[in-house]
Amino acid sequence: MFLGARGRTGPFVRGIPHGVSLTIRQLGLLLFFAGIGTRSGYAWWEALHDPATLGIVAAGAVVSAVTATSVLVAGRYLFRVPSGILEGMIAGIHTQPAALSAALERRLDDTPNVGYAAVFPLATVLKLILAQILARG
Repeated sequence: MFLGARGRTGPFVRGIPHGVSLTIRQLGLLLFFAGIGTRSGYAWWEALHDPATLGIVAAGAVVSAVTATSVLVAGRYLFRVPSGILEGMIAGIHTQPAALSAALERRLDDTPNVGYAAVFPLATVLKLILAQILARG
């Protein structure tokens, strides 16, 4: 951290150009999604043949749509949150890095990262707690 704070020592520059940073970010997301896809592809295919899957998928879609809509309405009209931050917040609430990536591609700035970082930790913890409550019930 000390060397990074200095930024340069003689001819050595420790900064990463913005284009390189974006490329590394996209490569990381690509590898993450490839790993998730290869691990869960077979289980997903098997789940499609289970009749209960359609109900679970429909319930998940309803919960996701209601959550996203309520965050958009409350954020926009009650709290006057800028749209870039709202996009990141919705991606963070759903804990979806793919949605964050899509929001970042639409914008010319990094404001979705601010919204994502603000809600992601709490959303992750709440999902873990709610999963334990649902598993007991």
